Amino acid sequence: MAEAKSTALASQAGRSTEDTRRQFETLLEVSGSIAQHRDLGARFHDLAERLHRVVQFDYLNLVLHDPETNVMRLHILETAQPHQIQPGLELPLNDTPSGLVFETQQPYFSFDIAQEKRFPDFVERLRKENISAVAILPLTTAQRRIGALGFGRQVSHRYTGDETEFMQRVASLVAVAVDNALNYESSHAYQQELARERDRLRVLLEVNNAVVSNLERRGLLLRCGAWCRTTLSAWRSTMPGKT
Repeated sequence: MAEAKSTALASQAGRSTEDTRRQFETLLEVSGSIAQHRDLGARFHDLAERLHRVVQFDYLNLVLHDPETNVMRLHILETAQPHQIQPGLELPLNDTPSGLVFETQQPYFSFDIAQEKRFPDFVERLRKENISAVAILPLTTAQRRIGALGFGRQVSHRYTGDETEFMQRVASLVAVAVDNALNYESSHAYQQELARERDRLRVLLEVNNAVVSNLERRGLLLRCGAWCRTTLSAWRSTMPGKT
């Protein structure tokens, strides 16, 4: 009995590690893809296709804050489902979870949107689209707040810690891409920031692969030390006042 339980736990851990590896690989692909596309719509379409490999969603949307009118505007909606909501839809900050996310800079998750009482118009709009669960992440760079990235599912779903961490990493990459698209003159700084993010992701992927391959303990510790120095150097270069 104990042996069977141990085998099951080992199998579960193996699947979890494999999922993590696939997530990091997808993030690296995403970072490379968004660097190649200048058109925001093309970037977002490619992003949706790649994300479907590792996370389940029926709707993916980009909502941007308009500082002149102080509203949240639906900029891009990516879905294969029939839908009534169209890009260009504008909502006051107080009438949508995206506005809440933009103001608080905290993600918003709802496993059953019908239970949400603060945003009745928003809930009704999603009900008509048959959306049951949503996850909304802030889009923010070191320079400014931009908007929010939203995932929607047509079934109720409680997002796990691994899912939320992955979506937050995606949001950080998307934020850089959107900021670059909105400020094309800052493309050089964008490329540098994206390169640093890719470097950090490569380090994390190498660590994950080393653990999977069951390196001898001393060798693993030595490599972890080198990875830590590389990662700290990359992170220091992104801090204000550092070059």
